Amino acid sequence: MRKLTVLFTIPFLLSVSGCSLSDLVDTNGYQQGDNVKPELIESHEGAKMVYRGAVAKAMTYLSSQSNMVARFTDELSIRPTTDPIDQDVRMPATSVVNEFRVFWNAGYDEAHSARIQASQSIALLKKYAEGKENNILAHAYAIEAFMQIGMADNFCSGLPLSESQYGGVFVPGKGYPRDTFYTRAIQLFDEGIKLNVDSVPIRTLLLVGKARALSALGRYSEAADVVSSVADTDSAGYKYEFNPLQSVASQIQFWTAGYDSAAGYVKNQKGVNGLKWLADNPAEQDSRINVRTLPGMTGYVAFPAPLKISAGNGFLVQANGAEARLIEAEAHLNNNEPALWLEKINRVRRLYKNLSGIQLADTVDPGTPAGRVDLLFRERAFVMYLTGRRLGDLRRMIRQYDRHPESVFPTGRAEGSQILNYGSNYVFAIGDAEMSNNPSYSKCEDYLP
Repeated sequence: MRKLTVLFTIPFLLSVSGCSLSDLVDTNGYQQGDNVKPELIESHEGAKMVYRGAVAKAMTYLSSQSNMVARFTDELSIRPTTDPIDQDVRMPATSVVNEFRVFWNAGYDEAHSARIQASQSIALLKKYAEGKENNILAHAYAIEAFMQIGMADNFCSGLPLSESQYGGVFVPGKGYPRDTFYTRAIQLFDEGIKLNVDSVPIRTLLLVGKARALSALGRYSEAADVVSSVADTDSAGYKYEFNPLQSVASQIQFWTAGYDSAAGYVKNQKGVNGLKWLADNPAEQDSRINVRTLPGMTGYVAFPAPLKISAGNGFLVQANGAEARLIEAEAHLNNNEPALWLEKINRVRRLYKNLSGIQLADTVDPGTPAGRVDLLFRERAFVMYLTGRRLGDLRRMIRQYDRHPESVFPTGRAEGSQILNYGSNYVFAIGDAEMSNNPSYSKCEDYLP
């Protein structure tokens, strides 16, 4: 059996929004791919180094996830072109009956690597930090848990979960059903919650993350109870800042790959079923979907791109009070309490403005169970736009609200393709590399929502 050596891949200087721990996740100066000596790792400072590496790897996955999920849902579409030679077929994929399966090996590898390193940092912090680093220990629990939620939300059921602690034996993992990932995530969040941390962003990550996993299991009332103490203004996310070791171009490309530097643009009603993201009157545009019109390059027409970066900085919200209120709204919806459901929906809308600076107006009850589900998931889509959550929500609408896939996912002829239709379900799978190298794993058990 082989031992596992920790490798650091640190792409950016990172900080946790609103958190006093920015010095602990400062990865500046660490070299990519260095083998770290055991005598350095096996110490208080070494444990924090492993934690920092887990943060960086998690951010690599979360940014990649936001891009891929946007492309394969209705959040982003293929950039319009006037040159048929440049027409795309969305992404390399295999179209099969009733599904559109995409092999996203990089995403699985990124999530798996971050999960393993977070687990290693937990063990090292518990051994060498002697209870002195509860904030970052709790954050490490949250990182491992969020990686499992991402894998369950976006990938096929039956992904392998291999295990290894630093200096220990690597144990190849068998495939586990999707719900096992959510259940394990809840257990990890609970371990972090037990530490009773004083950091509001980390506490927000733990509580909202646990509630998200509970909602994915259909345990709506439990989820609402978990987030009841999360304030409307609580937020946790990550800010990408310039790393002097990397060029400006490479950093911007990391955040905007598939967005304004590549092929992604915002389109209303993509594939018929897509949401109407852009208002007819630009002054009334919902500020949660802020765009800028980029000029057309050679062979391309101008297109509206999401405004996600400013002066090279990007911010990705991972959990906040608005999501907490929408989790409570979903519980009211499933408890047949439409008045309380609507109050939560409008409470969230009052947190935001349109581009003219006017608070978003209250919405009204559509009056039917199906209409209420549509409105709930619309508000979730706007609050969590380009954060990598849309695919999980669309799959939940099918799985938990009995929607037909072709009424949820884009349908019809795929944009940029002369021969390929949109599939009736989108799910990410992993390729043959894992099966070739993991004797405990054979294949995904299913590709259902």
